[in-house]
Amino acid sequence: MWVLVVLALIAGAGLVYALVTAPQFRIVAVETHIEGRLIARSEVLARAEIGDGENIWLIHTHAAAGRIEAIPYVLDARVERRLPATVAITVTQRTPAACLAGPAPLTIDATLRVLQDGCARPDLIHIDVPAPPAVRPGSTIDDPALGALVRDTATLAGAGIVLRTAGRDGFGQVVVTDATGVQMLFGDDADLATKAALVAPIRQAAKRPLRAIDLRAPATPVVSYR
Repeated sequence: MWVLVVLALIAGAGLVYALVTAPQFRIVAVETHIEGRLIARSEVLARAEIGDGENIWLIHTHAAAGRIEAIPYVLDARVERRLPATVAITVTQRTPAACLAGPAPLTIDATLRVLQDGCARPDLIHIDVPAPPAVRPGSTIDDPALGALVRDTATLAGAGIVLRTAGRDGFGQVVVTDATGVQMLFGDDADLATKAALVAPIRQAAKRPLRAIDLRAPATPVVSYR
């Protein structure tokens, strides 16, 4: 039996050698499909580290995908072999969610991943934080309070409120300003969706331009006018 085992091992080794040396498996093309406009194809290819002429069986697809996912704006990357000699890379882009305001602003997504220094777009929600953390693009901020506030902005946006700024007052309660400059005081995070649903009816009932809407006591909202 041991003779058969040795012969099988030799045959297997020969097959592997044939695969890694066969010219038809030398990579001739790397195709990329990037979902989004904020990720450069050149950077994706540089991170993938896949060269023309490399044997398709010798590339480490998971390692290449991991290097691509280190790009700040990349949410997901897939690297696949397409025999005989093509590699396909598919990349999904992260979506900017807010800009942390301050002397050194940062753009973040909904998971608190830092996407870039500065604000990616002027229409992003500006979140007021006492001191934006000193982190590099590609890292994730570990701040539960900030994460809760980002989720709150998503809840308010889902209610049709177009936000300009968001933050917390000295008591940790949610305070926002919408795109028309109206300040809204929502109190704590509890029942935020219920409070947000009151905004549209209050606006419709207002006879004059609003300055502020206080929903900290949703049963008795208070409005002030310009």
